[in-house]
Amino acid sequence: MIRKLENELDGLRNATAEMQRSRENDSNENTALKKTVEELKAEIEQLNAKDKQSEDVEMKNRKLLEENAIYDNKVKELEAKIAETEKNADEQLKKAIGIVLQTF
Repeated sequence: MIRKLENELDGLRNATAEMQRSRENDSNENTALKKTVEELKAEIEQLNAKDKQSEDVEMKNRKLLEENAIYDNKVKELEAKIAETEKNADEQLKKAIGIVLQTF
């Protein structure tokens, strides 16, 4: 009878030790998972920051493209004015040459 009780007591000790190991393993797994979750949150924050930077760069790029289009139009207007001025200058030069030739 004592032997039987000793065996049961040993079984209970073994079961208790196994439960303790299981709890430690669960605790270690939970700690590892919490660390992984924290790392993933940090990575998500970094990606969100990079995404925000990309959006800012895209917005600046769009503004620069708009400004470039405005300057392109201004350049075209100035080129047209230059062409008109050159045309007028050529006509005036021809008239002046004609007047000079008439006086001789």
